[in-house]
Amino acid sequence: MRTWVGVVLASAMASGAARAQEAGPATVEAMRSLAFLVGEWEGEARTQTGPGERVVLRQTESVRFSTSGHALFIEGAGWERAPDGTERLAFNAAAILTHEPSAGYTMRSALMEGRTGEFAVVPSDSGFTWGFETPQGGKVRYAMRLTPEGAWRETGEFSADGTSWQQFFEMVVRRVP
Repeated sequence: MRTWVGVVLASAMASGAARAQEAGPATVEAMRSLAFLVGEWEGEARTQTGPGERVVLRQTESVRFSTSGHALFIEGAGWERAPDGTERLAFNAAAILTHEPSAGYTMRSALMEGRTGEFAVVPSDSGFTWGFETPQGGKVRYAMRLTPEGAWRETGEFSADGTSWQQFFEMVVRRVP
């Protein structure tokens, strides 16, 4: 029994070491393509919460590299302004974006309501996209782009049939000096 447990542990450690070697310099190099996001950002987000109902938020995004450049940590927060001028936190999410040469980019996220997810991320020249299927059978997709003026523009769209899409979210934030 001890021998079998030792073999399993040794195999697991060897497997982890192989993945760590694979993900070393190649991962850091791949992650550098997202360095344009690092910093503090602020602006506005608009989201559709129901038919004819839109919510406008003061949005912030904080982005930094972690674990010696192997991961990008992103935290977003949105504040809704009440009629009396006070603000309440209406949105808060954190994500860790990583890269493995054999698997590509992955984002793991958590929302303030407790929902979590893991998504494949597809990079482009000026940003990236990701999406998922909803439990009700629809699809959601997000696209993040750095505009020519240097703003971070992100949109979210929903499709019930996978063919026609309706935008429900837009965020435009600018780097805070």
